[in-house]
Amino acid sequence: MRPFQTAPLQLKFAANEDLGSFTGYASTFGGEPDQHGDLIAPGAFAQSLAKHAAAGTRPALLWQHDQTNPVGVWNSFEEDSVGLLGLGRLTMDVPQAKAAHA
Repeated sequence: MRPFQTAPLQLKFAANEDLGSFTGYASTFGGEPDQHGDLIAPGAFAQSLAKHAAAGTRPALLWQHDQTNPVGVWNSFEEDSVGLLGLGRLTMDVPQAKAAHA
């Protein structure tokens, strides 16, 4: 079994007037395989992004992928040469979102 690996994470938080807003890569292409041996290839998100765009929806912004713990909203996603770039906003009156921001 491979040791647990995480992708490098870079977040940029907005100025105080947009408290809780951030931009970051939800996933990046290439690199080392994840704990399941998967590599993410360019184009991997195109179909699901198109499906969400057609339906006028976005994935939920969850704490640690927990479907019962939403912490904000995704404003947009785009796939670029690096990976899946997301712009989101934490809901600052949700305790877990406040803790994540801190």
